[in-house]
Amino acid sequence: MSSPVGQVRVSKSVISRARWLAILMVATMMGLALPTGAASAATNGTLYLSPATKTVAVGAEVDVQIRLNTGTHAVNAVQANFTYSPTKFKVLGFDSTASAFSISAQATSSNGIIQVARAAFTSITGDVNVTTVRFQAIATGTADVCPQDQSLAIDPGPGTAIPWTKTGGTFTVGTASTFGVSCISHDWISRGTSHTITIKGRGFSTSGAKFAVSGTGVSASSTTVASGSSMTTTIKVSTTAATGSATSQSPAAVNRTCAEAAWLSGKGHR
Repeated sequence: MSSPVGQVRVSKSVISRARWLAILMVATMMGLALPTGAASAATNGTLYLSPATKTVAVGAEVDVQIRLNTGTHAVNAVQANFTYSPTKFKVLGFDSTASAFSISAQATSSNGIIQVARAAFTSITGDVNVTTVRFQAIATGTADVCPQDQSLAIDPGPGTAIPWTKTGGTFTVGTASTFGVSCISHDWISRGTSHTITIKGRGFSTSGAKFAVSGTGVSASSTTVASGSSMTTTIKVSTTAATGSATSQSPAAVNRTCAEAAWLSGKGHR
């Protein structure tokens, strides 16, 4: 089996806000000026990567900015989490010298997950750098970098997350892969809920797919392949399911006509 390329996490609550709440409290206590007045025509924010596509050779290094466009909102804290393909990319480090957010609370990469949390003493607006991730290409194929549900940016006025869209990137190391799983649209699922998730990738068979789930209290049903690059399945999590994560993987060898397009296997709580 290949290494993780997407994550579905089971949580006691939909999103754990302890980290960014602490950041928000620190920024507020140190004299943050809260915005006044209402926006006349609200525009949603965007969390995105720059560049979002690039072709590199094995061994090459590539700097990818995690950027935030705040739209018509002001923010003073951001959590930006992404998955990446650890069989294709290695994270060498983070460079936040160009970041609009002066406070660093988290900058980690482990098991195919990047987690970045930053804050500022003043409200941030516009299209800004959150941090820059330096990757090294380590094997040929397609390397997907996908945003996770836990990502959010905080408007210090109401103290709530701004509405936004999140996009990732697709990078080619040498030659593009013909089969694989890339991004999952809903990767954070709370206990006692059911969600239909969309799995992006390449080489899926429209004649059908098998989607298996391991872990007590977690089940999958109604799997449908919409195209060679998209499939959906419904994940149900019981109220007694263990918190932690499940990892989307694709087998090294597959029969694409009756393909096992993705596999969720339980992992320990982080």
